[in-house]
Amino acid sequence: MTNLPNNADLPGIAFEADLEILVAETIEAAVPVSDDAARAVDTIEIGYYEAELKSLRDAATTLNEAEQHTG
Repeated sequence: MTNLPNNADLPGIAFEADLEILVAETIEAAVPVSDDAARAVDTIEIGYYEAELKSLRDAATTLNEAEQHTG
């Protein structure tokens, strides 16, 4: 487990996750549609990566809001 510093840039983490989500969505939209199994696997991997990024973004946002209320 990674130890985060006391002053983690949570809004920055959320922003970076949003950028990565945009990149994943752009890549997914740019790949030509085909019935190829490799394309299906790529789409699944990008979707999984995108879901992980959304989870990271949401967690960072929630933690930041909690810190604002307690800090």
